[in-house]
Amino acid sequence: GGNIEISVPDLGVGTLYQWKFGKLIPGQTVNTDVVELVDQVNRTLLVENINFDNQGTYILTATHPSVPEVTLTSEPINVWAKTNLFGDITTGDEALTDAEVVLYRLTPSGPFKAEDSTLVTSLGAYQFDDVVLGDFLILVKPNREVFENTIQTYYIKEQDYEDADTLKLRQETTGVNIEMIVFTP
Repeated sequence: GGNIEISVPDLGVGTLYQWKFGKLIPGQTVNTDVVELVDQVNRTLLVENINFDNQGTYILTATHPSVPEVTLTSEPINVWAKTNLFGDITTGDEALTDAEVVLYRLTPSGPFKAEDSTLVTSLGAYQFDDVVLGDFLILVKPNREVFENTIQTYYIKEQDYEDADTLKLRQETTGVNIEMIVFTP
């Protein structure tokens, strides 16, 4: 939701600038498949209200009529929208207090890819800081020595990843809770 101004040094009177943009591709550091941004022809670009749709790679090209065969291209500039991802994990009516939570990101070239992991707190909460917006699966692996009747569970409450709900993280979140699957022997 914030704004950022990106720019290059002034290359002189008569220089023609053109900003280009390529959407974030999960699993790639930069997106070089960029398209021109209409009417973005200054050396400075203000990216407003950074969100899922305008996060990605920005590139500036510069030409000058005196030297038409030369085009200068900036290094790719990545702008990403981030949020904290957090929530509570329960087993029925009580908090799950001993588990690992794994965050998997969906990539276009294959299945979900493990991006980060964290441990739950003694109150049954988890948190990932500065998560770049995208599509995710969340897996909770309980400590089976402590929670012997609780099995690993995917967000929101699924045993297998094929059935798990994909978390489409598009903006700041207020909490993503997970209810663990408990079986009775």
